[in-house]
Amino acid sequence: MLTLLLMIATVDVRQNGPAITLEQAKTMTPAELGDALLAPNHPPIVEASVGPIGIMPPPPPESPIVSEIRLYTAARPSDEADFCEKTRVTVKLSPVTRMNGTLPPARAAEVYTKELYRWAIKDAAASRCDGKSYDFFEAEADTARRSFKVIRLLAALQQKRGIGAKLSIDDEYARSNRAYVSRRPSDRGKFPKASTTQITNGRTALAQFPITSISSINAYSESWPSDLLRQKDIRNVDGTKLEAISLFAGGLWSAGIVLSSNKITVARFVREIPPPF
Repeated sequence: MLTLLLMIATVDVRQNGPAITLEQAKTMTPAELGDALLAPNHPPIVEASVGPIGIMPPPPPESPIVSEIRLYTAARPSDEADFCEKTRVTVKLSPVTRMNGTLPPARAAEVYTKELYRWAIKDAAASRCDGKSYDFFEAEADTARRSFKVIRLLAALQQKRGIGAKLSIDDEYARSNRAYVSRRPSDRGKFPKASTTQITNGRTALAQFPITSISSINAYSESWPSDLLRQKDIRNVDGTKLEAISLFAGGLWSAGIVLSSNKITVARFVREIPPPF
């Protein structure tokens, strides 16, 4: 049974715990936040992120605001062979209304858990699981097994150096960096050689694709990103659709993967320009 269906420990909010502001939370260590927000005997907390993720629209004036704090356990070997996992514990604070433009302290009100996964780092000694939360991906119960299978197929394709698949790369990242350096040669020293060396070979891209840092794996959407795969990649000659998967990894890489007869037949990579664009 998938580990994502199992709880590593009972996790609940701390009853009558301290009320805190997001500003206070940002000054606390992950372990301190875990003790302040979670009931005793919770798993050790080694990482935390406070407040909204990304840019959120402002709430209506004088409306109650529910703040969120995400806590992460240490990574550990998964029951899924060759994978690691960690638990994300999302704590929602009690709703509060701004006073003089700032949010007053609030206590932990609700808690939700989610298992995150990554392909284990393998070296000569052993497999390693340590890593930040952004190196892990979510796996929903109804698609998890397929996600694990696709990543295993990709790892096997790396071992075979891409033999049997059509591979390509669009290195937007290096192209953008080279253009910048050509305009401002005095800044050349700020760019490592790898960031301005354009990858043009699909096999090289496959070898460099950071499979241990996949942060997103989903069914491929033809609407976004629209240029990752081509129509001829995802359709048979009779017009029927093939299975296609999109991956994002390492903060820079996207990949479109096409499968046929349970094999990867196409892998198109993009090394992207990181935000802010």
